[in-house]
Amino acid sequence: MTSALYRARFRRAVGDPGGDEPLFETDDIDDKFDQAAEGYPDGSDEALLAQAVIYGCEDLMAVYATQVDYTANSASERLGSVFGNYEKLIKKWETKLQTALAENLPMVMWGSTSVSPRRDAEYPDA
Repeated sequence: MTSALYRARFRRAVGDPGGDEPLFETDDIDDKFDQAAEGYPDGSDEALLAQAVIYGCEDLMAVYATQVDYTANSASERLGSVFGNYEKLIKKWETKLQTALAENLPMVMWGSTSVSPRRDAEYPDA
């Protein structure tokens, strides 16, 4: 179950005003977080939020994929650019996801892996 705080953060991130006519219902948001937890079971809350936002933006891209730009007399509407704007937003959130995942990685142990054994006095030709 996703907390109300993370639902609100999700809504802000995808541009969902909420209220009477939200773009995403509460169950949909919870499902996005569940999908993110399936992909990153050891991920932090920020990583899960980033992945859930990516899933939400992909859903919105599917809605706006069929929209086109049109001009009629002096009126025009550029709905075709919405798809591209969501692509840019996804790239931004993918960067945040990689940063959040990198914070949870274990530290790397540095050292040489090539060890030459010492020669023992009993076996000088070893």
